[in-house]
Amino acid sequence: MGGNDATVLRLHHLALLACFCAASLPAKEAATAPSPLPEAGDLAQRIAARYGADDFHRIKSLHYVFHVKLPGKKIEREWTWFPKEDSVLYKGEDPKGVKLTAAYSRKNTFSMGSESVAAIDKSFVNDQYWLLFPLHLKWDKDLTLKVSPGEKAGEAYHLMVMYPSTGGYTPGDAYDLFVDSSATLKRWVFRKGNSPEPTVEAKWSKPVKVEPLDLSLEHPGPDEKKFKLWFSDVKAESDPS
Repeated sequence: MGGNDATVLRLHHLALLACFCAASLPAKEAATAPSPLPEAGDLAQRIAARYGADDFHRIKSLHYVFHVKLPGKKIEREWTWFPKEDSVLYKGEDPKGVKLTAAYSRKNTFSMGSESVAAIDKSFVNDQYWLLFPLHLKWDKDLTLKVSPGEKAGEAYHLMVMYPSTGGYTPGDAYDLFVDSSATLKRWVFRKGNSPEPTVEAKWSKPVKVEPLDLSLEHPGPDEKKFKLWFSDVKAESDPS
């Protein structure tokens, strides 16, 4: 074979190699491309289901003690909620720090009109949201939802949840939920009144079984000396499945 023939052959081989690489490139890119984001509503329902929303109808009573530790202050409130009747038993303190026990029905408009009951119920809603927020993604109406990629390692998605501007104790609040690929909540950022700046940021610990629910019982802040929230004595009474 002459020199020119050898040169032509080498060029032919290089051309074939270039074609092969070009043909292989899209497949490689497709294999490493991130999967599309889920629909925000679908992700919200997945999170709710992950924590037991589909079985909550079985719950007859849910008992828990709420604790929060702040600089120079510690709060403890004990609750038993009977969701079928939507009635509440509370043990704790009144706004003046006096120990008390109170029972009330959230369906009783006369009872809920009392200033003291309204103050207790505001605490009940706050504490219950910390415990059961994932389930509220199924329960609560008129939520504005938006999904985007997660921000930190282990976070697959960021679900922004904004409440309506009217109704409830704190209308217009927003929550940024950061979840992994199994729809398990890793941390959240609460933004009061949809403020652009965080009001409270906290981690969500690995859920534990409180039959038939899965609940996160520890919510430390980025600096536990400034904010730490947790639950104790959590137990549920439920109907058989």
